[in-house]
Amino acid sequence: MRQGAREKGVGAVWLVIHIAQDQSDGERVCELLRREGILATWRPVGAGGEGRVDVLVPAGEAPEAHQILMDALRR
Repeated sequence: MRQGAREKGVGAVWLVIHIAQDQSDGERVCELLRREGILATWRPVGAGGEGRVDVLVPAGEAPEAHQILMDALRR
């Protein structure tokens, strides 16, 4: 994780950068981002607790996170 990345997440505005099909997919996306030093988390969409999840990152890291995801899709 980049130096100071944890501190940047405290009090930050978090943005949804990906909607995953399920919790497992959401966790895979978060792990990819975390390996690249991006703070990432997920939350369920809706009240059911199963199904799609939002993947979120601090707003300041969103452009870099988006690029990481786009690069991963091109592989």
